[in-house]
Amino acid sequence: MIFCQMNKIHLPSLSSRVNLRTIVLISSDKKRIVVPYIVAKKSKALRRMMKIFPTKITFYFPGFESKIIDKVMSFCAYHSSLSKKDLMFKQKIQKYHATYVALKFEILIKVAALANILEIQPLLELMGWAIQRKLCRRNSDMDLLFVGKSLENYNKKVPEPNFEDNFLQLT
Repeated sequence: MIFCQMNKIHLPSLSSRVNLRTIVLISSDKKRIVVPYIVAKKSKALRRMMKIFPTKITFYFPGFESKIIDKVMSFCAYHSSLSKKDLMFKQKIQKYHATYVALKFEILIKVAALANILEIQPLLELMGWAIQRKLCRRNSDMDLLFVGKSLENYNKKVPEPNFEDNFLQLT
């Protein structure tokens, strides 16, 4: 059994406000991730499921590895641990988000997919922004290869497609 990385985040204010009821999320690699109820409530989908099944506290996510579920729940834990009354709230969130999105593109896509399934709107917006930024960076890097080049140089780098090898031949 794995306790979510959110255990690294200090949650003293949460333990005093709510009982330490937990839910269990099971990943595709059969690892169990224990999540406090207050953290799971950040997800609209989990909140609805907890209302429907108050005694069943185990949810299966066969399409997602434990590291992806853990990443999403650590985001929820961080946001649960902060108080909006804190004067440095906005700066802390911005710093956390900047480090959170420094992931590989494939992991960003998986985190966005899980955020969409769990209906975690702030995480979904953050992942959309991060994915868009990475895609734009890739496109601008490709554009830089061809800036200031003539059409002949461009054609040397990007060969013309061969339409003679038609794989959709009608017989």
